[in-house]
Amino acid sequence: MKGESARWVGVLGAAGLTFAAWWGWAGTRPESLGPGWAAGAPPVELATAALAGPLRSVPWAVELRGLQAAQAPEPLVVGDSVRITATLPDGGSLMVRAGRSGGIAPPRAGGGPLPPPGGGPQPPPGGGASGPPGPGPGGGRGPGPGPGPGPGPGPGGAQATGDGVLFDRGPAGAVRGVGGFACTPLPLPSGALDATLRITATGVDIVTAGGSSTCTGGRLAGPWVLRPGVERVRVHTVEMLGPKATPSASGAVPWLRSRLAGALAWVVGGAAGLLAARRKSWGVPLLPMALSPLLTLIPAERWLESVRLLSFPEALVPLVFPGIVTLLLGALALARHLPLRLALVGSSLPALSLLACSLRFPDAPGWALLAAALVPLTGLFYANVHQVRAVGLWSWGALALAGLMVEGGLRHTRAGSTWVHTAGYDRAATEFRELLELRAYREYPSEGFPVKPPEPRAGVRRIVALGGSSTGGAYQMDDIDLFWPKAMESALADPGWEVVNQGVGGWNTLHIRLYAESQLERLAPDLLVLYVGHNDIFSTGFATHKQLLAQYQQPANATLSRTLAGLHGIRSYVGFSFLLKSWRSEAAVAVPLPDARENLSLLLDLAKKRNTRVLLMTEGLNPDPAPMRPYAALLQELADAHGARALDAAAMFVAAGDPDDFLDDCHLTVKGHRRLAGWALDDLRTAGWL
Repeated sequence: MKGESARWVGVLGAAGLTFAAWWGWAGTRPESLGPGWAAGAPPVELATAALAGPLRSVPWAVELRGLQAAQAPEPLVVGDSVRITATLPDGGSLMVRAGRSGGIAPPRAGGGPLPPPGGGPQPPPGGGASGPPGPGPGGGRGPGPGPGPGPGPGPGGAQATGDGVLFDRGPAGAVRGVGGFACTPLPLPSGALDATLRITATGVDIVTAGGSSTCTGGRLAGPWVLRPGVERVRVHTVEMLGPKATPSASGAVPWLRSRLAGALAWVVGGAAGLLAARRKSWGVPLLPMALSPLLTLIPAERWLESVRLLSFPEALVPLVFPGIVTLLLGALALARHLPLRLALVGSSLPALSLLACSLRFPDAPGWALLAAALVPLTGLFYANVHQVRAVGLWSWGALALAGLMVEGGLRHTRAGSTWVHTAGYDRAATEFRELLELRAYREYPSEGFPVKPPEPRAGVRRIVALGGSSTGGAYQMDDIDLFWPKAMESALADPGWEVVNQGVGGWNTLHIRLYAESQLERLAPDLLVLYVGHNDIFSTGFATHKQLLAQYQQPANATLSRTLAGLHGIRSYVGFSFLLKSWRSEAAVAVPLPDARENLSLLLDLAKKRNTRVLLMTEGLNPDPAPMRPYAALLQELADAHGARALDAAAMFVAAGDPDDFLDDCHLTVKGHRRLAGWALDDLRTAGWL
């Protein structure tokens, strides 16, 4: 009976192994919306962790991520209908828009007039910004022109992006027009999106399960795209029905076919396990793989981010993590039942299999080296099972060799590259050292300390702009002159004023306060403008930044510091520390409201002593600014108490209602930077400060 049970254990494990292999293959295969569709990459490289939504990667749907645009294969004409079924997460959105791009201003875009405050009429045709070549099929740089933020072709011949419809799963949960479209009210029903759009001569008619809406004042005929917001959107089907009612595109693998394939994988895997498990001991190592189908039910995307496995596909989690335990148990079985030479050859097969994938997967050699660590571990098991001579020396040598292989393998994978820099206190300590000790200006693009400001000039008054990556983030755009401070200076067009950008990616109000305490006199500002909030309330860690500063300022233990510095150079140690930290409770907000009040109050006092006026602005959030409202109230309270000005830019971006103002949840496009600059200038003029 025991032998029969062990055989069935092997059958169940083999079935799980086969299922996990199919799941991983299906979940990582190239996505396609159908013949003729081209899915372009986002126009700027953004951090993966900032783009991932709560949806899991499943093998029967196409996913669009992070403002990625999917270009339709055929243009729309009056009389066409488009049916779209998709799953939108909370806070997610899906846009159907005229044009040949995602509607995002490219990083090097420039020129064109400033959009008016409040999201009013856009510049006339010809006033959009020209940009670099836009993304071609597959996300590469094609020969065609790039998009400009205006509605018409820019001076460089930029392809326009025009009117459209936005299905928004934000707090309002509504369908609304984009560009020139004005739509009759239509709430977005809960559940999966199932919408039909019919192109008319005057606009577009929309039908959903919750009702219908008519959008007029624009035009959706011609080339068109699908584009999500920052959250991942799962697109199930897209059908374009023309006058002849012939479908031109469809979604990914149908649900039923996919489920049948999964069931078949179980049957085949089970049969293979039944044949392989002739000896009861050989089936036991496969037992962990029986849990792999259950792991597909767990959303692992956020956990992978917490351990900094940013490029690791979630679909491979059910295969890899039980697979590691299976390989270790298999190595133990090999060591028990085979001669040493055969056991070592058998344990090298996983590494050789991964090495054979090198032509398709760049990380394969690194993963093969990781798998090769199984060979010395098999020798370790053999030495201890058979009690060979000098078993202790044999064991320590095998462990050391396995450790070197793991470390070398990590250094040759993208997983290891994300573990070069540690997070939490270590990053904060680096920033505090930059601010309090080094104080060395940088050349853009760089982070850690602002770019060197020009020396004050007689007769020229100065506005100093402070903030995080929305003010001067090096990873976001490759030219600091594309941010709102330069847009302010250009719009001022007054040689008696200059605007100096001192923004640094990652900075919050504590960093800004520390910088001002040492550099305000040197900067000599007549006006300070702060664009803050996101890094205060959305950045998290294992302690607040105020607590981290207190820890940094404590007398250091030199021996401990040197030891930790050495350990942080070991990829496996850093990865293991991330793994342990990922199981801790919810992290602390970087700068809670009481700490923000303290930081800004001290900064306002410093400014008041030297007769410097201050404008405090809330950072815009897309699509929902609700988390910024308490922060906006705090800025207004501080402005009233210190004779400063407060501007709720987050609310103004919502009132403008233009999704093309944002690259993601908070970073602005070139167009958004110009809009923000216009609001800031209007407020300063209203106060009589300009």
